[in-house]
Amino acid sequence: MLVILIWFVMITIAIVEFLKMKKEGQKKTMIAFFPIWFFATIYATLVFLEVPIPNPTDVLMWIIPIVLEIFGYNI
Repeated sequence: MLVILIWFVMITIAIVEFLKMKKEGQKKTMIAFFPIWFFATIYATLVFLEVPIPNPTDVLMWIIPIVLEIFGYNI
């Protein structure tokens, strides 16, 4: 039941932010905001459900060298 509350709060915040950004004409901000907010909602749900997930920092530390290597940077 609390998962529904998490989703309700996250969706409510997203709607409020959408209306604010739409009013201010911030289309690029909306494009950046909603995928991040979607993943934040999924992450919050998984943490609440105590699903074993890796630390986001560890995931970034694994991905960043791969991306940098693609662009020709060596660490």
